[in-house]
Amino acid sequence: MKSLIFFLLLIIVTFNNILSQSCKIEVDEKTSNPMLIGKCSRDIFSTSDFSSWFSREYSEYNLKKDILSSIPDNFNDFKILIVMEHGAETAGEKFQGFIK
Repeated sequence: MKSLIFFLLLIIVTFNNILSQSCKIEVDEKTSNPMLIGKCSRDIFSTSDFSSWFSREYSEYNLKKDILSSIPDNFNDFKILIVMEHGAETAGEKFQGFIK
């Protein structure tokens, strides 16, 4: 039981440290591709190495009007935290639509 509690605390502390970091672009040692690390705002996707990937998918995504009408008026009062690991080709395919 103590090891389970320790493990959970370790995970919480690790994620807290990762999420509290400001956004920075680093290079993946294995693939040499740029990757985002830390807490990033939406703006990073339109002004960085990720803009071509993000902008193309974002502009091509068609909003579903029936879903839009079901979003509450106070939606802007919510804060949404997205934790994304983009290791696979399809890992980010729904991200742009969610952001839009």
